[in-house]
Amino acid sequence: LAAAAPTEDEAIDLARYPGLPEPVRRYLDWAGVDGRTPIDAARMRHGGTFSTDNGESWLPIRGEEYFTVAPPGFIWR
Repeated sequence: LAAAAPTEDEAIDLARYPGLPEPVRRYLDWAGVDGRTPIDAARMRHGGTFSTDNGESWLPIRGEEYFTVAPPGFIWR
């Protein structure tokens, strides 16, 4: 999946997007993306407990997800 994602070396410049809604702009400022290069792919692991119904016992859950940006896609294991 990651092999399909092209690499872009040009840094993100938030000045190119003057029309962003203020909450989006604040989030991107907080996240520190201005001046950084975009990601091509990401991997996320998660775990915890999961219940399908009130009163049911909680079951352990674990997973791993892989994401690509271009083309958009993901795999969830």
